[in-house]
Amino acid sequence: MQDGITTIVVNLTDYPGSDPQASWIIALDGLDMSVEDMMRELQELTWATKDDYPVMSSLRSRQGVHNWGASSTFAEFILDMSAGGVGALGAVGFQAAVRDLFGRFRVRSRGDYWGPRSRRKKRCA
Repeated sequence: MQDGITTIVVNLTDYPGSDPQASWIIALDGLDMSVEDMMRELQELTWATKDDYPVMSSLRSRQGVHNWGASSTFAEFILDMSAGGVGALGAVGFQAAVRDLFGRFRVRSRGDYWGPRSRRKKRCA
């Protein structure tokens, strides 16, 4: 998955299909990890509470190719987790776990993706 944009979303939600209570999103350019490794890393987040079982969750991925103008590949990973399941860890602890995971992903990539940059120059008055 080196070329293209990889988007990772982590949602805390009451139940599958409901609007999330909190979301963390990162888009990275050129993430050097296989789909299997990404899934494994994200699944580890479901064990962040250090309980005997993981937090109830749903993890899905999608990969594809954009051929609309310039061609590029993309991958999306979405992890929905039960908000009630992270209660023992607390909001601050869970946010730190997500920030740590996103930091590890950022190190493996070529950088954050900020979208197309404007090439227009500002005019001087």
